[in-house]
Amino acid sequence: MSDTTINDLVGCIYDAVIEPSRWPDAIEAIRVHYQFQLAMLGIMKLPTIVPLVQVSCNVPQQYAESLPHLTMHIPELWGGPAVSARLPLEEPLLHSRMRGFETKDHNRYYLDWVRPQNIVDQVVILMANDRTMNASLGMAVHADRKPVDDTELDELRILAPHLRRAVMISDLLDASIEANATLEAAFDAIGSGVVLVDKDLGILHANTVATRMLDREEPIRYQAGRLDITRPLVPGQLEDTVRIAASNEAGIGRRGLSLPARRGDNSPVALHVMPLEQRSDRAGLPNRAAAAVFIADPVVDSNIGVDAVSALYGLTPAEAKVFGHVASGRTSTEITLDLGIAPSTLKSHLLRVFDKTGRRNRVDLVRLADQFSIPA
Repeated sequence: MSDTTINDLVGCIYDAVIEPSRWPDAIEAIRVHYQFQLAMLGIMKLPTIVPLVQVSCNVPQQYAESLPHLTMHIPELWGGPAVSARLPLEEPLLHSRMRGFETKDHNRYYLDWVRPQNIVDQVVILMANDRTMNASLGMAVHADRKPVDDTELDELRILAPHLRRAVMISDLLDASIEANATLEAAFDAIGSGVVLVDKDLGILHANTVATRMLDREEPIRYQAGRLDITRPLVPGQLEDTVRIAASNEAGIGRRGLSLPARRGDNSPVALHVMPLEQRSDRAGLPNRAAAAVFIADPVVDSNIGVDAVSALYGLTPAEAKVFGHVASGRTSTEITLDLGIAPSTLKSHLLRVFDKTGRRNRVDLVRLADQFSIPA
């Protein structure tokens, strides 16, 4: 698959983040490109079992109507509920290579739904599978299509992180607009500087912390109508990174890119560019927003990874403090003493952090913080 095709498909995926009604177009584009018989995307909010997105491409009406009555039999085909719960995220799973495939001839879903459509295999990509959300894309292989090979699975591995990112960002933006009216309000509530820019580095929004940085021109500045790093280690690096974010989503990866810079006293400072292209019309984001640039405050000891996670997952200030301490590896005793709270209060905050982030334990929270952390 060429870079152009990758970018086209990725663009379709993020079009759906801007406008959920475009999900059918995105899934159909993937289905047609790989010549799958049908494709189905399901995004379910848990534990309320509220469907956020349900898309069926090329599924005959009679089978679309009968599917809800058969879904209870699907986990058996993948090794049973316990095995299904542990399936990896972002990995294209070819059913014929999975444990449980051998049970198909005795499975009602297979006998009543799969076999009558002459489907011989399927690829499933899980984007979320925890107590807060279940999201998956299933694509069926017709008997007339050649078997799915490793090259195609490798190509789907390129698309899978973008699918998952689109699903998670859609959910986060929806949660943010409900809790904060706009994502800008969430950015204004955190301790790191955040600047939303267009593809040409024009400033569309700067939160309170970033505005102070711009006023003193440290470590960022407003020059010739564009955002710039006051003392970049590599001239033009910010411009190049935002350009990639705006025009080549596949090139910037899942977590954005980190940029090292220097403060006036020559101490290191780090910026983090997170792509926003294709989703700027939602959740109050300014139109044309291509990227969010996170900057650690040069005055306070701010953890940009913690701040980014706190904003995106809608953590309250108290929950953000607890999250930051946990991410730093501090014990419960140390946290309660430092924050002056009771152990029961700490437990309540932690449970809410686990619930909002979809993580199960402290180790998962540390890993989540590390995903957004940037080197000094």
